[in-house]
Amino acid sequence: MVSPMTTVPLVNAVVFSAYEHAKAFLLTRRLNDTSGVLTNHEAMMAGAWAGFVNSIVVTPVELVKCHLQAQVSPATTLLAGGFAGCVCWTVSYPQDVIKSRLQLQPLGQPSSYATSTFCPDGGFIACAKSIVRQEGWRGLWRGYSPCLLRAFPSNAAGFATYEMVKSVFFLDKDGVSMPVQAKAKAGQ
Repeated sequence: MVSPMTTVPLVNAVVFSAYEHAKAFLLTRRLNDTSGVLTNHEAMMAGAWAGFVNSIVVTPVELVKCHLQAQVSPATTLLAGGFAGCVCWTVSYPQDVIKSRLQLQPLGQPSSYATSTFCPDGGFIACAKSIVRQEGWRGLWRGYSPCLLRAFPSNAAGFATYEMVKSVFFLDKDGVSMPVQAKAKAGQ
């Protein structure tokens, strides 16, 4: 909140100063008219000049601001990776339980062999129904807590490693992040 409160007045000062200077310049170039009012065409030219000056002054400042905001701390990367892994497993865990039960199904056994550990020969939906019927909805979430205990640190480490490797291998000579295609074109 502090940043917009300090920068917006400065940006507006640049815009309106440039506009007023352009307006004064255009009014002094008139030969016969001393009304002090700009025509629509002159107002458009003064506004265009103000926008041009604003872009020259503000664009470098915005570029620096964006680069500073894009720098993420390692702790933030670790937390983001850990939480992303937990969300991924939360969304997909019931399907993973069903898949694992189907994979544990002994090959060639009749469906009467189905126990609370295995699923009948009906495929994915039949296995889901069998788990819910035999164990309730909690059966689809069996083993979820250990999964999260593993998911958070492993995904946190994975994200942090990815960001570290990316920062080492995809920086140009000035230390700015650079896409692989741009590096190939630059011959680096």
